[in-house]
Amino acid sequence: MKGGASARTSDDPHAPQNTPKPARMTQSSKPRRKTVFISYNTECDYLERKFVSDVALSFKNEYSLENDIWFDLYEHCLCTSSWMSLRLENAEKCKGAVIILSNSYMDNRQCMNEMKTLLERSRDHPKSIRIYLVFYEAAELSTAINEHIAGRVDLRSYEAANVSEKVFVTAGTLGPQLEKRFSKGSTSDKGTETEDAVDENEAESLAYKSRPLLRWTVNDVQNWLHSRGVPGFHMDAFLERGIDGFLLASLKEDELAEQLLIDSKHVIKKVPELVQDRMKLDLDLKEAWHYQLRNTKEKPSTIYLVFDPKDIAVAYNIQKYLQSKGFIVTYHQKLGSSREEFLLANGPIIAQCANFLVLISQSGATSPFVYNETVFIEWMERRISTVLMRDSNVEAKMRPGLKAILQDKPAATLDMTTFAEDMEVVQYLIAPANPIPSNVVLQQDYVYMLTENIKFLADFFESSFGDLNSSLPSVFISYHWDVQVS
Repeated sequence: MKGGASARTSDDPHAPQNTPKPARMTQSSKPRRKTVFISYNTECDYLERKFVSDVALSFKNEYSLENDIWFDLYEHCLCTSSWMSLRLENAEKCKGAVIILSNSYMDNRQCMNEMKTLLERSRDHPKSIRIYLVFYEAAELSTAINEHIAGRVDLRSYEAANVSEKVFVTAGTLGPQLEKRFSKGSTSDKGTETEDAVDENEAESLAYKSRPLLRWTVNDVQNWLHSRGVPGFHMDAFLERGIDGFLLASLKEDELAEQLLIDSKHVIKKVPELVQDRMKLDLDLKEAWHYQLRNTKEKPSTIYLVFDPKDIAVAYNIQKYLQSKGFIVTYHQKLGSSREEFLLANGPIIAQCANFLVLISQSGATSPFVYNETVFIEWMERRISTVLMRDSNVEAKMRPGLKAILQDKPAATLDMTTFAEDMEVVQYLIAPANPIPSNVVLQQDYVYMLTENIKFLADFFESSFGDLNSSLPSVFISYHWDVQVS
């Protein structure tokens, strides 16, 4: 299918028989493979951001890893609609990963999906990945992952240390290990340095207004501060500490006073306010369309089907059944020729839906369409359920990132004897019935059908990483055990 062509071409807009062959999704640009992935929480505070940024810079400059580190700040993908997918893909493909573990990391869904992806790879293919753990804070973590950690740095005893000291310990411990195992050495390809140099030259000729704040260089920040009337001697404090847009976005009044040592109450109060105003303006940039959609109000009784185009027949049957039950059911309208085109075309439809049903089959387990839509929906923090085709060994085929997202989501199997039973379970998965009165007795066959065919996806698989925070159960179910007898 050519980019932008509709996935529905017959007189019946939902009929599967005349659907064109699916397009092969391509990336708008194919970056050079980098072997060491840095996993961290982009929503952390200034001190943690400064730590992550300085550690990455130290790996890059002091340990000959300039061609080997994948750090989203260096890849200029922050704020793009493909940022979430790119990070998870690098977690799937990297040979080494450095996890900056903090309390904010453990509370972030995207970060936990990255960690689960890395651990799944380590368990299934131990030689394919080496994981290095940095305990930035006293975050609680299940001891089950210890066997998968190749190296660690524990900064919990350095609580009183400043950022520079923590960076020195971390880089000094992990840098030599990473350099020995992953460094390609200095080559004529100075990809990252060239990109940085180009950016700094462009800062003089291209207005910083054309780029999101998170991708501003140090020069961009200086130009912005000057345009906002910040005195030169205060601008020097930002310059000396290498404050770029990534760090500027997280600066609060306390950090300006305590870390940058700015003594002007006016500047301390003014800069964070100006930063917030600038970030609001960023939402109007063309490439920030997905942030605008994140606040879209969901429409009740709406269902979005996520599936590979090869599974159109199954998706069509599910759609027709759910529509007969009063649901509004839709799916991707266009496939496009790249990830960005695909998400841009279907993002507005996704944003309006309240429920999402992901169909996992042989083709769906590895489908870039299923993968990119699922990652995007997870970032939107919407309700996801899974329909699992049990007639094939999809667990072995599923991409680690896709499995990490879906494993703790409710799932149903389509392996029963009749289509009606399959659809009854799917309907219950999407919209569970209201609480059943205590005087109503359910048929045992119906109860058995639901309990056997609706579980968390991880329960259908032989093994997976669930709750990484603790080895103890997190939910206790209390119920009236003899309700059917009474």
